[in-house]
Formats: sequence, C-alpha cells, structure tokens
Amino acid sequence: MDFVEKVVTTGATVAERWKLTALHVWQKACEYDKVPPDSPVVVFSKKNPFVKFYERAVQNAQEAEAGINAIGYVGLVIVNGRAQFPDLKKKRKKKE
Repeated sequence: MDFVEKVVTTGATVAERWKLTALHVWQKACEYDKVPPDSPVVVFSKKNPFVKFYERAVQNAQEAEAGINAIGYVGLVIVNGRAQFPDLKKKRKKKE
C-alpha cells in the first residue's frame, strides 16, 4: 500500500467512525426529546444536550470526507496507474 492509498483508507475509516458517532448521538437526541429517529423532520428542544454533539460529529464527518476527496489535488502524478509524488529535484534542474 502506497502513501496515498494509506491516507485515503485512513481518512475513510475516520469519516466512517464520525458518521457512526453522529448516528448514535442522533438517536440519543431523539430519545431525549421522545421523537422517533426515523422522522422526516425533527426539531429538538433547546435543552437537549445531545444537539451540540450531533452537530460537531456531522461537521467532523463532512471534514473527513472533504479531506478524502481533496487528496487528488495536491500535485500528485499518476504513473502506471499509481499515484506518486512528483520528483521536485528533476523539475528544478530542468528550469535551471
């Protein structure tokens, strides 16, 4: 497994864990307000302590997903179907 695959795999694992955390906290928030978790629209009470944790878990999941999707835009090159970091020393020599 090369570096890029490792980063993507790790990022996917982190994103999946945050999604599961968000789902768990969603269920707890619904339970607190006695609302069915599969309701199409939910308005939580202002006293619900789980709302801020749910919002944070969703935000972290979205950030982890964005990090996975952005990995291809860091100047990587594809050689024989594999992502590699460009050899910057060769580029510098060509410019000189």
